[in-house]
Formats: sequence, C-alpha cells, structure tokens
Amino acid sequence: MALVTPPKNVVAQADRRSFELIENLLALPAAPPDWREHARERNEGLPNSERDWFEGPPPNDAAIDILTEYWAYRCKWACYDAEPPDPPRAVRRQLLSDVLSDKDACLPPGLLDCLPAEPDTYAEIGRIVADHEERSGKPGHESEPGRWLMLTTSYFRTELVEAVSETSFRRVAHEEELRALATLDWATAEPLLLGHAAGEDSRLAALANAILYEHAVEAVEGEATSVLRVTLKSIVEDPGQAGFARNCAFDALFLDEWSGRDEWFLSLFADETIFALHEESSIYVALRRPVRADPDKWIPRIIPLVGHPDRNVHNAAVLCLMEFSVDSGHCREDALVPLLPFLTDPNWARAPYWPYQLRLTQTMASVDLPQSVPHLLMLAERATEHELEAAATALAHYGALEGIALLKQALEREEGEYHRRKIIRAIYDLLTFD
Repeated sequence: MALVTPPKNVVAQADRRSFELIENLLALPAAPPDWREHARERNEGLPNSERDWFEGPPPNDAAIDILTEYWAYRCKWACYDAEPPDPPRAVRRQLLSDVLSDKDACLPPGLLDCLPAEPDTYAEIGRIVADHEERSGKPGHESEPGRWLMLTTSYFRTELVEAVSETSFRRVAHEEELRALATLDWATAEPLLLGHAAGEDSRLAALANAILYEHAVEAVEGEATSVLRVTLKSIVEDPGQAGFARNCAFDALFLDEWSGRDEWFLSLFADETIFALHEESSIYVALRRPVRADPDKWIPRIIPLVGHPDRNVHNAAVLCLMEFSVDSGHCREDALVPLLPFLTDPNWARAPYWPYQLRLTQTMASVDLPQSVPHLLMLAERATEHELEAAATALAHYGALEGIALLKQALEREEGEYHRRKIIRAIYDLLTFD
C-alpha cells in the first residue's frame, strides 16, 4: 500500500505553527519544581517518626509535631467537613501530652477539640489555665484553653453566665456562649434566652429565638415550636432586620420539616434583599444552604425558575444553581446546563457579590458539557485575562479545534504573562488533541 504524503506547503505550514508555539513556550519562565516530588524523595525510606511530610493523614506513629499540625488544622476547619474530625484515641493522647508540655498555654486554634473528651483532660487543661492565670495576671477564662473549658465543661460557669447576660450584642462571642450554655445548662440558659428574645437588640433577639426554637424542636414542644416559627419567619421576611438576624432565623427554620416550609422557601426568591445578607465584613448567602444540603430534591424544583418573568426569582434560581460550580467541590451538570447563556451574556443574571460568570466559565473544564462549546468560542473572541484563560482551558478540555484560530488571535491581544502561558498551553493541547 502506498503512503499518502501531504503536500509540502501543508507540512511547512504545520512545521511553522509548531515552531512558533515552541518559541512562545520557551520564552516563558520555567515552571516551579513540583514540591510534592521533592517531598517524596526527601522522605523516601525514612521511618514514620522521622518523616516531615505525608501524602495523606499521618499515621499514629508519626512525629508529634506532624500529628499536632494535621489534626489541629482538621479541627480548625471542621465547620466545612461533612463529618467532624475524629483522630484515633492514641493520637488524642499524644496531642494531650504535647499540650501539657506547653508552659505558656499558647495552643494552636482547634487543637483543643481534638483532645480526649474526658474528666482527666479537663483537669489537666484546668491546671494549665490556672498556672497561666497566676503568671500573667489575666483571667483564666480569657485564654484560649480557658475559653475552651468554659464553652465545653462546667469550668468557669459563673463567667459564662455573666457573659451571656450582657445585652450589648457581640456577634461571634455571644453566639458561642449562648449555644454553649444552652447545651450545658438549659435550666439556667432558658430565662436568659427569653429575656434576650424580648429585648431591644434585634440581633440578640433573633439569636435567642433561634436557640429557643432549636430546643423546642428537639424537645418536641409543638405549641412553642409553632409560636417561635412565626417569630422567626417574620425576622427572615423583614428587609429592615440585620443580616445576622435574618440568617440566624433562616437556619433555625430549616432544622425541621413543617407544613408549607418548602413553598415558603421558594417564595423568598422574589425578595432580592435576601440574596446576600451583609453583616460587618461577613456575607451570608442563606438561600444556597438548603439546596446544597439536598440537591436531588431542590435542583429539579429550581431549574424551572430560571428565566422566570420576575427578574428576582430568576436571579435567585441562578444563585442557587451556581452552588454546583467548581468552587463548591461537587459540580452537578444538571444544575449547570440551564446557566450556559450566562457564559456570553453578563447581563443574563445579576450576581450579588461574586464573579459568578467567571466561576461558571472555569467550571466548564471540570464537567462534561460539550454544548457549552459555542458559548466558549464566542467568549474567546472578546474575553481577556482570567475569563479568556478559563475559556481557553475549557476549549482544550472539549477538544474544540475550531478554537485554535480564535486563541491565537487572543494571544496577540493578551499581555499578562500568566494568562498567555495558559492560552499557549490550551493551543498546544488542541494541536495535539487525539
């Protein structure tokens, strides 16, 4: 069989394109070395007790500083985990031993939550706190381990009651203290909560009503639950309430199932003031949390609201479905398909505080939505910087060869070195796409 040889001008043109691409790649600074590979080489053959790095959770016989750092980090960010961290008992005992050697009681945040939940632990930490108080002259409950004892044990109960009795709202501290007292000593907490619920500070009142509601739900107090539910709903629906108050009330109302809850939730989509609840430097996006907790239930119910004649309802639906973009770590293609028009039309939806259009573009390289290619091609024609880089990466992901010419044109107008490198990589991937 005779081989078919392409015309010389075609070969020359392909060689020229490859040469130009190689020149562009060589002109860029060298990529930094892979630190993981160096760490693997450095630790190869060493016993666990002498290693300074592990690819996964460190084993129980690793060095104490490695164990401390790992589990302290896990506990510090436990609020983002589906399950709370649960280090093995042997690790907990090792951590406690390390804590007891810390003469200044300067403990890493979160580490205390990894210690054994036993009376002996509390007694040992109590001795550290007392020693620190004697040497520093500062109240023991104000130190990190002292506050931990106050919020988790019977230590410093008088100081805890005094703290929650204050009527001047302290956002983080008050919430931790009120919830701790409600858990540790409901008989003492209840009258204080009732007083705050009827008080003048709207944030403190919302928090108190939320905790009272949580207790009523757990205790199956039907009448009290119904009355408190009405109060909490009115807080959520009131645009004049502070962001913390509305967010706190909203979360409490999703602790249990109640008649009309889901319809009430969807009715909130018409209120644009609830899309992003601001409180000092914090932003609460309350509407997304129920959807994240039960996507199989909510995604099919929210998709039909995209394109709703009420612009607020449409924007709220987009806001909730964007929960399944690359940022969330759990992309859902069924939730993202209705959002594809947002790739090329920044006015298609209004994002309250976050660059959702960019995040959606970046997500396209992590899912399998080839129907996004026409939108990505249009985007590559005009986009710059991060948006262009994301479009280029996604086009390479889908093997969209028609994007090569567009990306070469984009390379001429893009000046940022980092973005140029990503675009060149995408072009190379497309030229070699199999």
